[in-house]
Amino acid sequence: MRCKAKVAILMATYNGEKYLKEQIESILKQDFKSWELFIHDDCSEDKTLGIIKKYCQKYPEKIHNIEGNSTGCAKNNFFFLMNSIDADYIMFSDQDDYWHSDKIVKTFNEMKRLQEKRGPNIPLLVYTDLNVVDSERHEISASMSHYQGFNIHKRKITDFLAENTVTGCTIMINEPLLNKCKNLKDTSNVIMHDWWLALVAAKYGDISFLNESLIDYRQHGNNSVGTTKYNYEYIFRRLKKGRSIRKRINSTRKQAMCMVRSFDIEDINDVVYRYATIGSQTKIRRLFFYINNGIRKSGIRRTIGLYMFG
Repeated sequence: MRCKAKVAILMATYNGEKYLKEQIESILKQDFKSWELFIHDDCSEDKTLGIIKKYCQKYPEKIHNIEGNSTGCAKNNFFFLMNSIDADYIMFSDQDDYWHSDKIVKTFNEMKRLQEKRGPNIPLLVYTDLNVVDSERHEISASMSHYQGFNIHKRKITDFLAENTVTGCTIMINEPLLNKCKNLKDTSNVIMHDWWLALVAAKYGDISFLNESLIDYRQHGNNSVGTTKYNYEYIFRRLKKGRSIRKRINSTRKQAMCMVRSFDIEDINDVVYRYATIGSQTKIRRLFFYINNGIRKSGIRRTIGLYMFG
């Protein structure tokens, strides 16, 4: 399906009746008007689908229900949506957040600036910060990057191999990046769709971070992916769980190998190829590889965890 508007917004839903109306209303109130919303519901058992159909009937030119089989998780739901539409620019929406009225226009302006700099055929990604709120939208933190201790000014492929700092609901991508990420045969080793988009953009195009919080990122008991405050208690709790850290790092290597196979990366000196296969080498070789290639995580403590258990 070809989006007639400038921006296609993709929303994945599942049992989202509690906050869905508020999120759709925040999109309807956007200052930027040239958008269409495409929703795929993953077999919700509550009133979510009924809410979607009512909005589709009320705004048939703006809101569309994309039918399809159950995808099983938010990641695959978003990949299904990416494979279902074509558009000049694409954004991603969770079912339970709240978009500030200037979210699209500010992100779009940054995308146009980046596109003028890099050219129309380069895969591009723009992302922003978030305002972390509780279930009633009371502010927890005005900046998720500060709350989690993330280094969000990242653009290189080596920045994203071991860690993702791009949150999907803040992203805008252009059509070249969409086409680069379409028709992925196997998503089982992709950790999350936003991480994959960041990896592909960093490898084959460019990324820009807009240092503004343009969305209320709601934290509640049913979040598919949430956020945790980055503090010493969190650090010590993670470091005591060396096995889970190793498992997480290994999953990033599998994701890198998925990238190797998807894009036919055959150069054994390519940093993605080397990261994907580094697990078979000695710990000292892995350590030198991380250091020499600038592969690290946000903050010294997270990086120590990578160096110790990776």
